Amino acid sequence: MAGRLGRQDPNDGITYFVPGLPGSVTEEEVTQHFQEYGTVVRVSLVSDRGKGDKRYAYVTLAETDSRERVCTDMHEFGDVSLRALLTKESLHQADVKKVHIGNLPQHIQADAIRDAFSQFGAVLDVRTPKKSVYRRAYELWLCNLWF
Repeated sequence: MAGRLGRQDPNDGITYFVPGLPGSVTEEEVTQHFQEYGTVVRVSLVSDRGKGDKRYAYVTLAETDSRERVCTDMHEFGDVSLRALLTKESLHQADVKKVHIGNLPQHIQADAIRDAFSQFGAVLDVRTPKKSVYRRAYELWLCNLWF
């Protein structure tokens, strides 16, 4: 892994960002959990400054064929349920399409968007863009679209 955390050599496999982990989670627990999806090449566990007892991790898997399952499954760590996300570098692959949506009502949340768009393909990530001219905008990354 070159440069900062999350950057990778494309030949290393695929790296996921795992936010919201409990502060008590260990690298061994994260490794053991993600072995269900393939060979774990690397786990980098980081304390989330300013977020109390929260941590996040970068997990690199050698295989790319489990990408959809990793991103769509809910991952359980103790009493915390969370989703793994592709790193920004991993989102820029040929079969991944980015969709922008905006002007959404205030009550619409990322999980509702994920559910609505999952009928068109695997939703790999839903994010609020840092700079958006649209009120309540989201970006979605999908793969294996059927339309």
